[in-house]
Amino acid sequence: MQNNAAASASAELENQRKASSSDAQPTELVGIDEQPYFVEVERNSWASNHHRDASELVLHGLNLRQEYSSFRITDGFYHDSKYSLRFRVSNVKQSVLSRIKLGHWPVFSSSDISLEVIEKSMVEEDREVESVIFSGRFDGPDEGITGLVHLTNMEFLTLRPVLGVDFSEKMTPLRMRVEILEKAFDACESLLESTRQIWKKSMMNVMAWLRPEVMTSEARYRHAKSKEMEVNMAAEIGDDTSNSGKRAQFDVAGLYEAIKPSK
Repeated sequence: MQNNAAASASAELENQRKASSSDAQPTELVGIDEQPYFVEVERNSWASNHHRDASELVLHGLNLRQEYSSFRITDGFYHDSKYSLRFRVSNVKQSVLSRIKLGHWPVFSSSDISLEVIEKSMVEEDREVESVIFSGRFDGPDEGITGLVHLTNMEFLTLRPVLGVDFSEKMTPLRMRVEILEKAFDACESLLESTRQIWKKSMMNVMAWLRPEVMTSEARYRHAKSKEMEVNMAAEIGDDTSNSGKRAQFDVAGLYEAIKPSK
């Protein structure tokens, strides 16, 4: 596995050199105003014993690099900092990029958004190279997937892969847990008596996609008398090998009440 990683890192470095060389040439480029935009997935919570999981998604259409054909996602994946996830948003225009940096996210086509699993390696004079182990896409509405990327960028949400996947056996869809981070709860509490923020629309779109049951009138009525989210920290043992620790259940509908637009 180390030999494969070293070979991959060297190949990645060579590709980067070629790309730099190509960029320096005064040739005509198609779509020069467009470029990919990357959003790193917060990974510090992966090894925690407690998670506020909101939902589970399946990553489809996996594109696995040949040198990683024997790659396995085990418990070490959570603890080894060389592994990470990132969203790749393709075909982002410069004019849109400036808006994104200000927190104004337009709705992107889901076909332009992919999730990449990254391995970092040190090569040649302590230079760090990032290699894409594999990538895939989520099936869902454009608004929901864009919202997921936006809130991941704000570190309100994170994703972590379910453990136990062995790509040497067969190419199967990869399950991803979507977790709500503490920053989202803190933001909701601070907004209980303030005006609506930009990110709330993205959270509404994500909720409508991942947890449509909390969008129902019944869910709204059930929480109408409460202005604060009630987080139920009663833990349950996970139903698979994704984490040997505990997963905390919480009131997702309560979160919805905290962020939904006022009438």
